[in-house]
Amino acid sequence: MDSPFHTLIQDLPAKESDWIQGVVQHSGTKLIDFLNRSIDPNDLPDNSRSSRRNKCAKIKRGHYRQLIRLSALPKRALHLSKALFDNGQQIDFKSFLFDLINKPEQFTIIQNYMTLKIVYYYCRTANEIAKVLQHYGTNPTLLLSKMYDLDPKQIKGTPKLSFQWGHLVIFFDRKEDFEAVTKQNIGVSHAALIDGRPISKFPDMAGSIILVNLCVLENNSDEQRNTVRHELGHGVHWLLNSLIYSQDNQPLLRIKDEIIAYLFEGLEASKIKNLLIKQDAYSHFWHSDRDMRPSFLKPDLQAARSVDGQHQLSDEALIRFSTSRMRLAQTVKESFLTNGLVLLMITPMTKWHRLHRDLDFIRKNVVQPG
Repeated sequence: MDSPFHTLIQDLPAKESDWIQGVVQHSGTKLIDFLNRSIDPNDLPDNSRSSRRNKCAKIKRGHYRQLIRLSALPKRALHLSKALFDNGQQIDFKSFLFDLINKPEQFTIIQNYMTLKIVYYYCRTANEIAKVLQHYGTNPTLLLSKMYDLDPKQIKGTPKLSFQWGHLVIFFDRKEDFEAVTKQNIGVSHAALIDGRPISKFPDMAGSIILVNLCVLENNSDEQRNTVRHELGHGVHWLLNSLIYSQDNQPLLRIKDEIIAYLFEGLEASKIKNLLIKQDAYSHFWHSDRDMRPSFLKPDLQAARSVDGQHQLSDEALIRFSTSRMRLAQTVKESFLTNGLVLLMITPMTKWHRLHRDLDFIRKNVVQPG
């Protein structure tokens, strides 16, 4: 009889199946045990005549216990990796995984698989950044020239490197250097961005590089720290996003990503609303990809307004929905939940209202992990 691990492998797309098999070959068969979740007697169907309400509460309690345990993992991973990083040690994937999750039976097989995948990529990226800082820490100009195929003479300023939340942060003190690297004439108004482009000479660092323009931000100021935190919010969300089994579609995911980044930065819902809805930079959030939205958020063709003889579609449904989610997200973040923001990251935006609704249930019925 096939184990849950082998059943999972068979159910995955070929590319994913090849990937997981490669990880197992790389790190040893113990990972099979990690994914081969044993049956907990408490998980067996309850055939007694207990009330449906109690059964639903039990299922809900188990669901939130798993989510809260998952939400605690990123911070623990950062503490573990920082300790190794500060001591100049490489992060061993297998040891790191089992230090991070010493009770894999607390999660479902698919959650363990997603966590394993995230940890694998995180370790690979952190080790690559450690090598980069070791070799180029005193010569960031040489690193930038190799990373972005530039002549070192093009870099006139004095860039600085930093490791934060599993990301390589590069600070520029000269606007022209920032623009040379980003390949955009973005002007001094742009403070920072997270670079998701593939980098041929450093493939393991794609999506983990944050570029900061200090010509806009005063060094070591609150504004600079908050701006970097905004980009880190994007990066952490991108990394954790694959933990979500039921995903938002692209238009909502784009809005969710920006809400998360601003919450990570420390902004309140009212300020986020003003930025996302009133700034031209985000206008495409509300007026594009209408056919990809969930049906309840698509514009009503019958209610299209006629302006100068042309029909104009109203995107009010999407704006109202997103505004309400900003308020719910702020409440969850500021609640008793230790890792409320991470919980929002690993919960689809379309289900944030359930998380908000169940806060009292979680507080009364779910034991939070240490």
